Amino acid sequence: MSFMGAFSGHSAREGDIMAANLASSIAGDEVTASNFDVTNALTGLMGALPAQTGALTGGVNQSLANLLQGYQTAQGAITGGYGAAVPALQAGYGAAGASTQAGLTNALQQLYGGQTQGAQTIGQGAQQGMGILGQGLGGQLGALQAGYGGGAGVMGGQMGAYNPYIAPGAAAAGTLGNALGLGGAAGNAQALGAFQAGPGYQWQTDQAMNAVMRNAAAAGMTGSGNTLTALQNQGNQLANQSWNQWLSNLSGTAGMGLNATQGQTGAAGTLANLLSQGGAAQAGAIGNVAAGQAGMAQNAGNLVGQMQYGAGGQAAGITTGQQNLLANQQIGLGQQLGNAYVNQGTQLGTLATNLGTQQAAENTGLGQNLSSVYGTNAAQQAQQWDFNAQQYQTAMNAAMGIMSNAATAGGTAGEQASMNSLGGLMGGIGMLGNLGGSLFKMFG
Repeated sequence: MSFMGAFSGHSAREGDIMAANLASSIAGDEVTASNFDVTNALTGLMGALPAQTGALTGGVNQSLANLLQGYQTAQGAITGGYGAAVPALQAGYGAAGASTQAGLTNALQQLYGGQTQGAQTIGQGAQQGMGILGQGLGGQLGALQAGYGGGAGVMGGQMGAYNPYIAPGAAAAGTLGNALGLGGAAGNAQALGAFQAGPGYQWQTDQAMNAVMRNAAAAGMTGSGNTLTALQNQGNQLANQSWNQWLSNLSGTAGMGLNATQGQTGAAGTLANLLSQGGAAQAGAIGNVAAGQAGMAQNAGNLVGQMQYGAGGQAAGITTGQQNLLANQQIGLGQQLGNAYVNQGTQLGTLATNLGTQQAAENTGLGQNLSSVYGTNAAQQAQQWDFNAQQYQTAMNAAMGIMSNAATAGGTAGEQASMNSLGGLMGGIGMLGNLGGSLFKMFG
């Protein structure tokens, strides 16, 4: 139903209805134009949003790629630098260790070489000294042998001078002992036989017997008993005299032999003393030389021992010092390598931390920028929708005002058509409702 059909039969109402229709048409056109502008604006905003977010995302991605590439380049430089530094450190400390070891070997060779040369020099000196002592000993022994040998020769000559008296004295002493009965009957017979065998005894006996016989012959009594008795007495007297003299002679000869033996014994004692003194002197000379040689050998041994001990102490000190130096070099190498690895790890860690921080900052900035873009875009869209709603509300208010005025004018024109007017008004309101639904669908 149209407005004309609802309010037919009244001319004033016809004019108001036409005015209401015109106002409604104008309001619809304005709403349609506004809706078109809002749609274009929203389309532009929605179209610009992917470009904005793409530009932001692409810039951040490129920045992140550049950061990663720079990080990788810096990481390669750090790793390469420390990769070259570690072999250089090892080579340097290796060369230092080899030099130290070579120095130790050379020092020990020089030390032991000097010790060997010193020991040889000491040994040669000791040998020369002992040779000189040996030569001196030969001269001493020669002098002692000459001196004591001369004295021994003299004493030997003296002892030989007693020999002619010792043997007769010993024989006389033996015969005297037999004559005195010390040798028994056999000894006494031996002594008597020796006495009677003496040339003096027989001569004296013959002289005495001849004298008795001459006297007896002169008296003519050669064969008488008195003559025999005289011969016997003369023989006994002569025998006693000769025996005693013979014993005295034996005793003197035995005493001379004893004295010769004693003299020879004294000479032998003197000779023995000379020989003992000579032997002692020679032994003393030999002992002194031996002691001197032993002292030289001992001193040489002490010197060599002290030299070896000192060399051993020096070698131990040199070795200990060199080993400490080598140990310190190894410790230094370990510290240098440890510092290098720690520094490398620190630098790589710092580099990675900086990369992570920058990446986080880029991503945070990207999120903030995207949030800002989305927020700005949403705000602009909301602003467009709000503007459109305001335009719609304004148009609706205007249309409702015009229709209200038209309805009021229609009621005033006549009550005779009230029922028709009321039906027409309801129809108009239905049409406005349809228009409002259309507008809501358009902008909702």
